[in-house]
Amino acid sequence: GALASSASTSTFFDVTAAAEIYTENSAERKPALPMMARLSYQREILSWWFVPLMLSGLQGGTIAVFLKKTYAGLEGISTEQLDLAVSIVAASKAIGHIVSYAWASVSRGQRKIQFIFWLQLFTAVVVAAFALVPRSSGGLWMIVALCVMAWTLWCGVITLRTGVWSANYAKAHRPRIAGRIMTIDALLVALAGVLIGFGLDINPMSYRIIFPLLAMFGVVGAILYRRIPFRRESQHIARERKANAKNGSSLSPMVVARVLRGDSWYRGYMACMFTMGFGNLMLHPILAIALTDQFDVGYQTGILITTVIPLVCLTLTISSWGRRLERMHVIEFRALHAWSFVVVSTLVLIGVAFHQIAFLYLAAVATGVGWGGGALAWNLGHQHFAPPNRDAEYMGVHITLTGIRGVIGPIVGVQLYTVLSRYGWQQHALLLCFAVCLLMNILGASGFVWLAAARRHEKRRSRDQESAVDTAGKAKDEANEKLVAAAD
Repeated sequence: GALASSASTSTFFDVTAAAEIYTENSAERKPALPMMARLSYQREILSWWFVPLMLSGLQGGTIAVFLKKTYAGLEGISTEQLDLAVSIVAASKAIGHIVSYAWASVSRGQRKIQFIFWLQLFTAVVVAAFALVPRSSGGLWMIVALCVMAWTLWCGVITLRTGVWSANYAKAHRPRIAGRIMTIDALLVALAGVLIGFGLDINPMSYRIIFPLLAMFGVVGAILYRRIPFRRESQHIARERKANAKNGSSLSPMVVARVLRGDSWYRGYMACMFTMGFGNLMLHPILAIALTDQFDVGYQTGILITTVIPLVCLTLTISSWGRRLERMHVIEFRALHAWSFVVVSTLVLIGVAFHQIAFLYLAAVATGVGWGGGALAWNLGHQHFAPPNRDAEYMGVHITLTGIRGVIGPIVGVQLYTVLSRYGWQQHALLLCFAVCLLMNILGASGFVWLAAARRHEKRRSRDQESAVDTAGKAKDEANEKLVAAAD
């Protein structure tokens, strides 16, 4: 906590210089940020030196390890109940995603920065409430409920934040700006994860102090975020209210069907995302179970493998992934990037099969590489398909589908493990579960490769048609010129 606070305080004085350095370094390749965008960038970066600390205690790997170790062996809590709770907290962020369309609907015609501020503030209140939870059977399910509540609120921030980026930053600048924000996010969550694991190893009851401290950082970040300008906000609100008057204000679940029915490329992209993402989301709660049941690691080691190492590696790779995303369509990007998760699943499977934790550390590094590209593509990929006035709608569809697979994947994975263990397959249950994860990752990555090839084929066909039209036009012009010459 002290280290994170010190880093945050020093940044108060350095953030303007950092923004100027960003502008100068990018000027060789991109135009400098306009004044309004620069102001927004400076204030958003400043806010993001505090907000991630609040979220660090809610990360799927961190909270899963916390539950698995803190509530293990307590009276009234069976192993199956505990594993079920682990699967639900791993899915809690996804549960919040399912209602993302509702946040997009409720916020239409409202001031987005103000709306995001209140969502951040309420999230901080929920995080602080973790300190009041008892270490008992009832407390286990209270933790689960608070996780779901916190991520439901925070998914509103995620949904609306992309609209702020779309309004404040040009498309060419967004990957780099988003990458810098996510780098700060990842570093702070990783640092906080180390400190949380250290504190819990010393005293498991230290969570009563840890979570209120995390919430305090969130409050500071929310207050700073409130100062971010929103470019042409009045015009944006007027357009949304006009759309509400014409079509109604509800962005219901039917929007998912409408968008996917009307955009075949986005439909294919979402299908591949669903398949690959299912494997990823299924893997992580089972990994938390394996680390505790098979490898018997402590809090800090478990949090290192599931959260800290991936986030540190994310920061090392996100800029290179960002440069790639600037140069290509997100479908082509995913056709390359998706194979990183195939590597993750393979390494985890080998590590569990041979009981070698070194492979799990390698899998954590590979996870970070995958997260580096995934964080950018997940937040910005829908903008490669969405018209400007439908950004929130496309993002709402994307987050809702993420939520559906995120709820199903972890619970299916843990229940598969539970059933196999119950019927005498305990020795091979983890291997079978991780093999299913690997299969889903391979299918998803292969789907992106096929989709990219189909898109290249269509582009070639369009160019050929345009060339044929141009040739026919030139031939017609030449024929007309000959007729005119003959008439003369």
